[in-house]
Amino acid sequence: MAAAQGCGSARGEMRYRDPDLHDRREARTGTVRFWYATPNRWRLEDDAGVRLVQGPEHSYHRDEKGRLQRRSPEVLYGYDLTHPARLFDATDIVTGVGGFDGFVPAGAPVPVEAIGRAAWEVRLEPPPHKAHGATIVVDDATGVVLRLAAEGVGALAEMTSFEPGVDVDPARFEWDGPYATDVEDELTRMRARNAWLQSQRFPVPRWWPTGPRVHAHDGDPDTGAFSLHLEVDGDPWLSRWPLGGTPTQGLAEGSAERHLHRWSDARWEWALVVDRALSEEDLRRVVDSIPPDEDHPS
Repeated sequence: MAAAQGCGSARGEMRYRDPDLHDRREARTGTVRFWYATPNRWRLEDDAGVRLVQGPEHSYHRDEKGRLQRRSPEVLYGYDLTHPARLFDATDIVTGVGGFDGFVPAGAPVPVEAIGRAAWEVRLEPPPHKAHGATIVVDDATGVVLRLAAEGVGALAEMTSFEPGVDVDPARFEWDGPYATDVEDELTRMRARNAWLQSQRFPVPRWWPTGPRVHAHDGDPDTGAFSLHLEVDGDPWLSRWPLGGTPTQGLAEGSAERHLHRWSDARWEWALVVDRALSEEDLRRVVDSIPPDEDHPS
């Protein structure tokens, strides 16, 4: 199969069937006309009118009410099978981008013809955790996928016309008609809210009756040795084991390239692994706060 030469501009039409494999709702089907130019300029139209205009300053996405919503070009959106962008890089599909992780070519590409263009057909075998494979037909000249079909689940994205390398009027990627901004306004409010939240030092309790949340990682019921992850700032791991004994494996796993505090009492060796070393006073307060173990008294 020839190496993909890329596609700097194109116009065409694509039909699709995009099944809902999660909520099991009826599959979305339809046809979309498209215009494309680098870098990432798109215009999509269907029987309901303009669906998307993605230009250098803003993008306009049709919402559920049929309005075009203006959005910032800084916001990135995923492309499903109803958008031709999914077909514009065969490498993404073969290497596992967009739901095809773990799929591998079943054999050598087979030369075929699709919509009057020289192409290559590749069968993709699924990984063990997926039941159905897929077939792609790749344009020889550009590397664009002309057909993507996952027959077992009824998924399809197929070019019905494709003209690469054409001159596309830059005005295609602009919109001077009516639009709404409530989605963009909400995103602006959300960014401002998140920026404020990140900048604050909130007054919060430094003590809680039940102590920190604990995730037990390793332990020995015969000796009482354990290794625990404490859900507090600093990502600490607390371990103990009998004097003269051997620590659990969890200590080694939690201490890689981090600071290790060690101490002992009448029965136990203790270790506390933290991101940064605690002061002597802070370590003393931590040690003094550990309650007696009624099941394994010192």
